[in-house]
Amino acid sequence: MKIIIKKKSDNKHTISYIREGFEDYWIEADNFLVIHDLCHFAIESTLQYKHAFWGLVSNGINPCVFENKETRDALNLENEAWYAEHLANLLLLEFKQGEFDDINVMLEQSLQQHKPTIPIIKYPKSKLDTIKAVLDSLITNWQLVAEGDYLKLDFTIQA
Repeated sequence: MKIIIKKKSDNKHTISYIREGFEDYWIEADNFLVIHDLCHFAIESTLQYKHAFWGLVSNGINPCVFENKETRDALNLENEAWYAEHLANLLLLEFKQGEFDDINVMLEQSLQQHKPTIPIIKYPKSKLDTIKAVLDSLITNWQLVAEGDYLKLDFTIQA
């Protein structure tokens, strides 16, 4: 799947999803949503998640489903989608406020609060460091995009 994030000056960027075998789709996105989606990209591409946000979208789920809690909850998401969502939110907080002492502890607390039945996962420091390095690169690349230009990403998960 090709992801094209076009930068606009009014904070109404667009994210386009070009998916083989599915209709192309686009949404408006503010800076927050762009960075949030870049967090998902860093997580899911590094961990090779197939059933989290980008994997679901690349397999035909309309991205607007995630904008509404009722439709999102009706998806019956797999655990990796929950892990990716909560980790993306924590990485976004780190981006805005600075690093946590232990992001795995924060992840456990977040998951227990929102989905208490989910098995707890602890990511090795090496994986977290890789995710953060990928995210830093993505954010830097996005910040360097000139108004009217775009950042193009390719989301593919190895079989």
